[in-house]
Amino acid sequence: MSIFKIDLATAGKQTIDLNSGLLRFINCETASGALDLNGKVNVRLGQTDSETVVLRLNNAVSGVPARHITLSWDAQSGLTATFLLSPDKSTLDIDADPPAQLVTGELASNVGNASVTVGTSAVLLASAASTRKSLTIQNLGASEIYIGGSGVTTANGLKVASGQPWTTTTATGAYYAIGAAAGLDVRLLEET
Repeated sequence: MSIFKIDLATAGKQTIDLNSGLLRFINCETASGALDLNGKVNVRLGQTDSETVVLRLNNAVSGVPARHITLSWDAQSGLTATFLLSPDKSTLDIDADPPAQLVTGELASNVGNASVTVGTSAVLLASAASTRKSLTIQNLGASEIYIGGSGVTTANGLKVASGQPWTTTTATGAYYAIGAAAGLDVRLLEET
């Protein structure tokens, strides 16, 4: 097991032989030693660029079939990243609580909620919104609902059982619902 640091002040690249071990991004510090939650390093597993992912504070890569991992980073003035590298992931508790909570997605600036009654004909739940960060639909009705596009039916829609929520963080289109029964209470929480 070893700990190593990377100075992120200038853009760079480093290749590591992981071979089914563990690589964990422990922390990122400023020149004064303060914790910085914004540092990031790109990780490429194997030889193709299509497998590049962003590694942030307290994220880990473990047990990957690719023997070589390439770390790359853009210039991040005044930051130093600290990593833990272990050839045997079984000797470490990699599920320990992080020292700080990090939100890695975009933050929403507005939160809206609504209640919609869904019956046996398709109804609009949420209009298309290009700024949508997430949409949660919860079925509080006594019977299942089915969600989808404007042509949703009970035969082609995504089933959401009574009492269950469904969330998307990627789709910005309009959502419709149809119920297996009339008068079903459906709640929405939308972040934009």
